[in-house]
Amino acid sequence: MATIKHRLWSIVAENGHAFDRQLLDDVFGGTNYTLVSDAKVQVKLPANTFTPNELQNLLEQDAMAKISLTRGPLCHNQESLEKSKEMIDEISKLSKSLYPEQLSHTFESCAQYFDKKVLALYLAPILNDKEMYETVICFCENNLNATATAEKLYLHRNTLLYRLDKIEQANGFNLKSFIEVANLYYSLKKIK
Repeated sequence: MATIKHRLWSIVAENGHAFDRQLLDDVFGGTNYTLVSDAKVQVKLPANTFTPNELQNLLEQDAMAKISLTRGPLCHNQESLEKSKEMIDEISKLSKSLYPEQLSHTFESCAQYFDKKVLALYLAPILNDKEMYETVICFCENNLNATATAEKLYLHRNTLLYRLDKIEQANGFNLKSFIEVANLYYSLKKIK
């Protein structure tokens, strides 16, 4: 039986606005969120429920306020979920310093700046699977070119695309985003 992967989100209403509890109940259900303050909420959601842009647009439209959000890493177990709770503010600060113009911040956009122990916890699905690891490294070293990567790995291009999709599902990194792929590559290299 497959375990459900979760992500922790930190959502802040900007410019002194407060969240309406009815709105939070409607969007997240009564038990999925923790109100940290009137303007800040933490939410645990199953992976792939929302993209950062979808959640931001939904909340801004309903709350009629600017929303800043931070999405933690994909959590595979209770240990990684607890660590994510500790990391969420650090992810926000780090990502805001790297990308100050953005209102949505993700672990995947700043992963390489975390220590090896943290990275090993969240990248375990790739680190523990030689095929996944070699595929990611080769894909990055071939400038995200699927055809060149498939040739280098002696694979059919569709097989490579299947593997890349499997890697995205395992870790939540968007392999079509240069920033996320670069962070994944440097994070893996940092560990091994």
